[in-house]
Amino acid sequence: MYSLFLDQSFGQGVFALFRDAECIETVHCELKESRHPCAVWNELLTRHNLCLDAITYLVSGIGPGSYTGIRSAAATVKAISFAKSLPIVAVSSLLLLSPIENGSYLLAADAGIGGVFIQEISIADDGCDTSAPKVVSVEGFRTKAVSGAKVVVASRDWLVRKGSDGAFLATHVYCEVSAHPFVIARVAYKEFTAHRHYTAASLPLLYLRKTQAEIDKRDADPSVSIPTTPVTFFP
Repeated sequence: MYSLFLDQSFGQGVFALFRDAECIETVHCELKESRHPCAVWNELLTRHNLCLDAITYLVSGIGPGSYTGIRSAAATVKAISFAKSLPIVAVSSLLLLSPIENGSYLLAADAGIGGVFIQEISIADDGCDTSAPKVVSVEGFRTKAVSGAKVVVASRDWLVRKGSDGAFLATHVYCEVSAHPFVIARVAYKEFTAHRHYTAASLPLLYLRKTQAEIDKRDADPSVSIPTTPVTFFP
C-alpha cells in the first residue's frame, strides 16, 4: 500500500512517497517552495505513475518545531484527508533526524527560547522503539547527552550559540544528519497496521515550545501552568 508524507516543522518542507514500510522517494523544498504542497505531491505521484486514488493513508509530522510549519503541514494533510476520506498517521517530526543504522540515539533540535527538543529512539532489525518527544533546558540536554545514547543533531551551530564548547561537541555529539523520512516510513507503517491513526478532525499537534508571552506570563505568576501536552487542532 502507498502513503504520502509531509512535514514542515524545521525550516523546510519534506515530502515523501512510501510503499508499506519503505520510502520510495523524498523531496526537500525550501519553505518558499513549499507553499503549494499539493503540487509537490502531485509531481511525486506522477513520476511513479500513481494518482491520489492509489494512496491508502497519509502521514503527517505533527511537531515539535515551528508553530507555523506544524500548522501548515497539518492543514494540507487534513484537507486531503477530509476530501478523500483517508486516515492520517501522526509521527514526531524529530524522527526526521533518526539514523538508519541500528542503535540507540538521542535526537535533538533547537527549541529556540524553549531550550532543546529531544526524543530517544532505539532501532533494531525488527522495528523501532521511541520515547515521547519533550523539551528540556540546555543544561538538561547536556546531562542527557552524556548518559550513553548517541546524540544526533541536524546542525551543531545552534549548540555553539547555546554555549556548548568544542570539547563537549567532540565528545558527545554523534553526528549531523540531513532530514530524511526513512525511519518514519517504518514507524508509520507499524502505526497504520496497528490501527493507530486519526481523522482530519482528531489529528493532534505537538506544541512543546513556549512562546515568549507564555514564558513572561509564567514568570510573572509561577502558579500559572503552561500546557505542553499535544493539542488537537480542528479544521
